[in-house]
Amino acid sequence: KEQIGTDSTGTYPIYSYTFTPKKYEKTVFITSFLHGTDRISYVALGYFLDLLCRKTDSSNILSYIKSKVKLVTIPLPNPYGAKDVRTANGSDVELPLNFPYNWDSISGRKGASAGDQSETKAIISLLKTLSNDKLCAVIDLHTNNTLTTGCCAYYPRARQECSLILTEIIKKMFVGSTDVLYSTSVLAPTTATNLMNYAADTHGVDACELLWPNMTHGGITSNLNVTRFTKFIGNTIFKMAKNSRTPYYLPPTPFIKHYTWTKSNDDDIFIIPNTGALDEMRLSAVKFKINSAMAIMLSGFVTVKTPSECSLTIKPIFSQKNSPTFSHDNVTDM
Repeated sequence: KEQIGTDSTGTYPIYSYTFTPKKYEKTVFITSFLHGTDRISYVALGYFLDLLCRKTDSSNILSYIKSKVKLVTIPLPNPYGAKDVRTANGSDVELPLNFPYNWDSISGRKGASAGDQSETKAIISLLKTLSNDKLCAVIDLHTNNTLTTGCCAYYPRARQECSLILTEIIKKMFVGSTDVLYSTSVLAPTTATNLMNYAADTHGVDACELLWPNMTHGGITSNLNVTRFTKFIGNTIFKMAKNSRTPYYLPPTPFIKHYTWTKSNDDDIFIIPNTGALDEMRLSAVKFKINSAMAIMLSGFVTVKTPSECSLTIKPIFSQKNSPTFSHDNVTDM
């Protein structure tokens, strides 16, 4: 448990909780209660964490998470809204709308500037730290009060792989259910301003937003309703961790390299045969390492001085070592 900030009124502390296995492979970040009315998300998350600490011997999923996944959670990032049972924080700002993702394009209670709320700042700061600690997924828990849909799972439109993960979970848990609410579950991409899209866009991780219906099986905190949401949360953590990139790598940093070659002495001369064959100028070849996937653009010029008029053909070669498609031999033949 660690205090990572206070709410926008300076009245209530905001805490993060970390569950760290001895040898973890992934880190998953989870939030609930960004809206002060999302009570069941808070209760279900707490119940899941309790099961994780006490019941791992009875579940392969819990055992995997407890031994392989570092969990970092902020269960109550909006304490003022939770106390007053209101969606906004103490400054009357809807926290999901305050994240710096497409902020300029939206209206509503979004704050004076992107990321200006202390609650948002605390989450952004913690995510920045976790991005260097095997962060692979971000899960944001919410609730809805409609009686026409079951659970809803949203994922960033730019990360279609998340849809495959969530589809598998929803099919397993809800498809074929005789309960109308669960048989009408929703899975959809979105570009909305929220924590999920901010995390995916900024840190390049998988992310999702889960919405659970409040008005089912006895209401917000009935045993059955909490149990089902807890199961949904646990399966989502498990699948997101299992199917994420490993190891996590940071987005590549752009770079520019300049290479030049100049004849240094009279012995440093290329002799070109008087044929139509191409001759390799080995001294002008350069190599550099790339540790991430990135696009490469090459530009430059070649100056050649000859004692008399001649025909000259230049064929630059750009190859990738050990690549089945772009090895030196393959690109030479192109």
